[in-house]
Amino acid sequence: MRSKIEDIDHRLQEIIKQKDSLSLREKEASQSASDRAQQRPITTYVPEPCFVGREKEKMDVIQLLIEEEEGINNINAIPKIIPIIGMGGVGKTTLAQQVYHDASYFDVKAWACVSNDFDVAAITRRILQDIPGLSGKGNDLDRPQEKLWKHLSGKRFLIVLDDVWTEKYEEWTNLLKTFQAGAEGSVIVLTARNLRVASMAGAPAYHLKELPEDACLTLLAYHALGAKNFDHHTPLKSFGEKIVMKCKGLPLAVKMLGGLLRTHVDPHEWEAISKSRIWDLPEARNEILPSLKLSYHHLPPHLKRCFAYCAIFPRITK
Repeated sequence: MRSKIEDIDHRLQEIIKQKDSLSLREKEASQSASDRAQQRPITTYVPEPCFVGREKEKMDVIQLLIEEEEGINNINAIPKIIPIIGMGGVGKTTLAQQVYHDASYFDVKAWACVSNDFDVAAITRRILQDIPGLSGKGNDLDRPQEKLWKHLSGKRFLIVLDDVWTEKYEEWTNLLKTFQAGAEGSVIVLTARNLRVASMAGAPAYHLKELPEDACLTLLAYHALGAKNFDHHTPLKSFGEKIVMKCKGLPLAVKMLGGLLRTHVDPHEWEAISKSRIWDLPEARNEILPSLKLSYHHLPPHLKRCFAYCAIFPRITK
């Protein structure tokens, strides 16, 4: 046993030397999933003021809400599941917000941000708190699933579960039990980054692609200049086009960069941003980095090691 301990100690000393040679910094132990979920900004169903380039996608999802499914029995038909799948920052939540806002033909509507901590009781409480008349009334949340079952019983509802990460079938079915009390035509819309989430839910996925460049340019003008175009700032348009190309169709990246340039009309500042990499921007004002960090956290261990290995190479600039 002593020789084994000495061997482990020797290996740890070697790891420390490698850490120092690579200039790696020590960090506190990683937080629990619940702590990370609490730090993530909780999205709401309030729609974005500038919604461009997604009109067709919006109508597609609304059509999925109202059309009847054929060839399946009532047990599986209530509720209908519509997964919106796409990479981080592509606008899944924004699309769901627009659909939620316009879907006025449901008896009950509620929105819950799930994130990476899939706690059935906590999610049920969030849904209850979002339903008028059930929030903050004494012990209404003591037995959340029973309360929600009674309230949804016989009613047609729309529930949005935003940013779902779990791929565990048992967790999903435990949550789904409550919603089977609803009436025919009830729908659960869930947004997720991973196609396996849609498979777990047993529903065909609606894949959300990147936003077209012309729509991204409009979005950039709105967040940077408070306008829908560059008609009054023509010298900035060419730099705006270069910035949009760097964003690769991700509305979150466009919004973040537009925020950095908010009210700035100096072409030199726009040029500087157009030449920067998104990773070089100040982290305190960079809204897309948390999304990327969350994606990294959910990589398989072997891919995390590959990612870390690639990170040790110096950046090569032209």
